[in-house]
Amino acid sequence: MKVERTRLIVLVGLMAALDIILSLIPIYPYGPSIAAIMKPFEGIMLGPFGGAFAAFLGGVIATSIWYASAPLLWATWIPGLVGALGAGMLFTRRWYVSFGLLGLIILGFLLHPWGSMVFIYANWDKIIALASIIPASRIVARTLKDRMNLRWLSWSIGLVSFISTEMDAATGNLIFLFLAQAGLYGPLTPEGLIPLFLPYVLIDPAVRFGVGIAGALILVPVLFTSEKANLLKWPLT
Repeated sequence: MKVERTRLIVLVGLMAALDIILSLIPIYPYGPSIAAIMKPFEGIMLGPFGGAFAAFLGGVIATSIWYASAPLLWATWIPGLVGALGAGMLFTRRWYVSFGLLGLIILGFLLHPWGSMVFIYANWDKIIALASIIPASRIVARTLKDRMNLRWLSWSIGLVSFISTEMDAATGNLIFLFLAQAGLYGPLTPEGLIPLFLPYVLIDPAVRFGVGIAGALILVPVLFTSEKANLLKWPLT
């Protein structure tokens, strides 16, 4: 128990540090940073609570250090925490938490006074992610029964990484609506949001899909090796 706690503390610190460093590198202008790939990793390896804590630490510190480049101001750390939590819940067979949380976020966007104007542009891919949660949960359940099966492990990590980063994006979009309505980005109208979302209708989902592929390529060897060598029993929480 003490060893597992020590591993958890070390891995939380390590992943939070990577989060901070990678948050400096945007994938594309006004889009997510490369740190987006860390959120599924944190949730899958550390579990929902350890992963969320790593995302919280990394996000808050990165926002504090590089506030000028924080797209959601002081709320920039929140989407990553949600993404890590969602990945962790899926990998601990609590898919219904991820499903309910993402469903509420999508509904919140739709019900926001400005949300209906850009809902389809901002959330069409998030609806696909929501529909993917149940099949993903079944694949994860099979993976957890046979942890050495590379095929099922790859599918699990790829799908969960995609869903996690979509939860991250959906949360960011909802927070952006509230900040924009409050005038924190200058004078904006509901109609003025369309040109902001339209250029990313295909680019952003492609990036999220790419995170899923990258997650499978990078994390599968790590988890497989750690399991085979009995170094880490994932997820840790």
